[in-house]
Amino acid sequence: MAFLHRSTSVLAILCLYVLTFCDARISKRRVVTTPSIPDGHWVDTWTAMPQLTEYTNLPPPPYRKTKNTSTVIFYNSTIRQTLHTSTGASQIRIRISNAFGLTDLPITAVTIALPYNGSAGVSAIQPSTLQTVTFSGGEASIVIPDGALAVSDPLDFPVEPQSMVTVTMYLATGQEGTYITSHPGSRDTSWMTLGNQVGAINLTGPSLNSTAHW
Repeated sequence: MAFLHRSTSVLAILCLYVLTFCDARISKRRVVTTPSIPDGHWVDTWTAMPQLTEYTNLPPPPYRKTKNTSTVIFYNSTIRQTLHTSTGASQIRIRISNAFGLTDLPITAVTIALPYNGSAGVSAIQPSTLQTVTFSGGEASIVIPDGALAVSDPLDFPVEPQSMVTVTMYLATGQEGTYITSHPGSRDTSWMTLGNQVGAINLTGPSLNSTAHW
């Protein structure tokens, strides 16, 4: 069972996991943490070390803006990243980390799909594979407290060993402050654009931008 773990800003992490994270501030609903496959269990399939984003690696305007007296990162922004699996699976989960955040991380919507041509670092997906990711027993959005980690609901999404998947996130309000979680050494292209495009076959827009890390 694959398990996807992703940290916002520009970080995504893919894993199969044995233990689920739960925070009282994240969810008050009953959460399914066990795979539906008989005798199944979660196993890490991919991960990257969450790191505090250096100021020089913060996204450029308009993805970094001043609102009142605070800096807001990824306001009204969609982020799309590709992740490499090691182990194949029939069910997956996604983790989203706010390990280095000093403020809440509000995630409005998340989708998963297979990338176009199965390639890494592309902005397009295979539309027939697109699925919505939910949290806390069916919620499309989640607010992750500072320093916390969130885990999605199990999702029936078959992946082959040594293949790529695409995770797309939308942040309507963005995250306040410049303390965000990322992984600058990934050397994999991430894409960003304005507006909610988590369901788009290919990201578009005059502000479309890319960066060579998560």
